[in-house]
Amino acid sequence: MFGAEYCHDGGLLGMEDKTVDGAYRLYHEWALDDVPADQAVPGLRRLHRRLADEGWRVTSYTEGETGKDWSLYVQRDHRAEWMTFTWDPEQRFFTGGAGVPCAYDPAWTHGDSDTYDVDTYDPDTAAEAVTPPVLGPGGR
Repeated sequence: MFGAEYCHDGGLLGMEDKTVDGAYRLYHEWALDDVPADQAVPGLRRLHRRLADEGWRVTSYTEGETGKDWSLYVQRDHRAEWMTFTWDPEQRFFTGGAGVPCAYDPAWTHGDSDTYDVDTYDPDTAAEAVTPPVLGPGGR
């Protein structure tokens, strides 16, 4: 799944919860089925090491015990970028997601409001213009 969500301005003290006009944050969620332990376990361990070496902050890493999920959560740039990876050994299901910092929709204008002068911007309109790549095993 590929989508977008609103960006929020915390205001001077970080207490406000206002959306930023014309701004959006893209995210991507994915899933793979039938991923065996001999691929998932070493893959998550390599991801853990590599992402930490590349400057990502590991916020959670769990090597599941028998029958428990394995998971890795990382972020950087003050939580503006994040990624998650989870493998369920019983279902052999591997899921993940990623989010990126806020961006501005170049098509948005201040005229994009309704008769009450309330912003009617929908970040999904920005996401509709982007098509994520289709990946398969081995990045193909």
